[in-house]
Amino acid sequence: ERIMKLSDISQINMKTKRLNRLHKKHADQALASLGIHIGQSLILEVLLAKEACTQKEIAAYLQISTSSITNPIKRLEEKNLIQKKQSSTDLRYNSITLTADGMATAKTIITTIEDIDQTMTSDFDPTEIKLLNKLMDRMIHNLEPDFPVTELKKDEYSNMYKNYLEVKNEHRNN
Repeated sequence: ERIMKLSDISQINMKTKRLNRLHKKHADQALASLGIHIGQSLILEVLLAKEACTQKEIAAYLQISTSSITNPIKRLEEKNLIQKKQSSTDLRYNSITLTADGMATAKTIITTIEDIDQTMTSDFDPTEIKLLNKLMDRMIHNLEPDFPVTELKKDEYSNMYKNYLEVKNEHRNN
């Protein structure tokens, strides 16, 4: 007859996991309509931000193994969303870039994910969003104190955000 009551901290952890699952579910549904999955979308987003990369550079940026993106890259190439060209500086590597269709798809992905994010925070005011970001930054710092949160933002989001602004501006102008 013991009733387990979750601590407030445990509830935060469970809600964070649930939120991630729900966000992924919505993203998966939206990406399925484009004929791609989340792993492929991440590769397209990296290429949109970086313009041209080797497979090794993409893997490093996503912090995953090179072999784990071999099949997604092959599928993206089959769908004519990316192209490989032998690197002019090192013939051992292929430079991977977006095709015109890949560029359009990557931009659609960014706006689609942004739409999900907007829905997720639709009843938040700007002060609440800033507070939530600040609290999450502190939690990240508490778990990874040697890695400045500012580096996380700079490395992982600055190029994506720059491209997102370009996509949103194009979207508004059309």
